[in-house]
Amino acid sequence: MQTIALEDAPYTLTGEAERLRRTEMLALPHMQPFVDYLAPVRIRCCNGCQIPQFDRYDGGIHASALFLLEAPRPKARDAEFVSCNNPDPTARNLWHLVNDAQISRADIAIWNIVPWYVGEPDRIRPVTGTDIQEALPYLRDL
Repeated sequence: MQTIALEDAPYTLTGEAERLRRTEMLALPHMQPFVDYLAPVRIRCCNGCQIPQFDRYDGGIHASALFLLEAPRPKARDAEFVSCNNPDPTARNLWHLVNDAQISRADIAIWNIVPWYVGEPDRIRPVTGTDIQEALPYLRDL
């Protein structure tokens, strides 16, 4: 049976301390290009709206696979990362799929087709064709 490090388990990003720790780690070399990519996207696409960061536990620029989700859910938005460690069932399911397939976190990057939150404060709405068209230039840049 595989031993799971506490910081790489479903729902790990529930705690503020872990979110702060990962935020500090965004300065790591494999993540800096993603941080640099995201800063102007936040300004251009939604005037500084909340777009979760990439998770430093993933491969960053060294990833060989990009996993695309639809859009950040409320708990992903609140956790501040696009991560399979977020405190929601979608993240938990993705974490189990990645681990069951024996894919290393260092080999993946996780992102959203529409990187910004769509919906009301605590309820996401389905992504529309307009949302996707608006987001495509940013996805291409990535």
